[in-house]
Amino acid sequence: DVAMGYARLVYEAHPGLYRRYYALALFRNDDYVDAKRLWTEEDTVKFEERKNKLAAQYDGYEVVDGLTINGQFTSGENIGDLGGLSIAYLAYKMSLDGKEAPVIDGWTGDQRLFLGWAQVWRSKARDEESKRRLTVDPHSPPKFRANGAAVNVPAFYEAFDVQEGDGMYLSPEERVKIW
Repeated sequence: DVAMGYARLVYEAHPGLYRRYYALALFRNDDYVDAKRLWTEEDTVKFEERKNKLAAQYDGYEVVDGLTINGQFTSGENIGDLGGLSIAYLAYKMSLDGKEAPVIDGWTGDQRLFLGWAQVWRSKARDEESKRRLTVDPHSPPKFRANGAAVNVPAFYEAFDVQEGDGMYLSPEERVKIW
């Protein structure tokens, strides 16, 4: 769970910062790499398209009394959650070194990873507080942080055999992959 938290922080969506500072971590011939070569205008356009597609998903999530998430307002955190879950899953699979994880209490390793992700976001809030947070908190409500990221990760569908018609199903064309 801690690893997922760190992974999501790495992927939190601040494209302006990526464009300016990502290059500082990369060296070429002992000189800093030009950030403009690492993040092109085309990259910005593609990023914005994907960000907007994810924001539209979150716009459709009803929180309470017909009120929905503002996907643009929460987009940085939503992208962070999606990236964090995605990289945590990849890191988990790498840690298995090609071996199958054991089934424990009837749950596969992949299922346990996604269950752990969901447990991180357990919470309770009164309706009034949920309504207030929709206007002031750049984080999506916890239920949607868990589910909103998971429905965009193909491995989630495989882990739980999620099929068309199931409550958390998104068609492959509707799913978003930012990075």
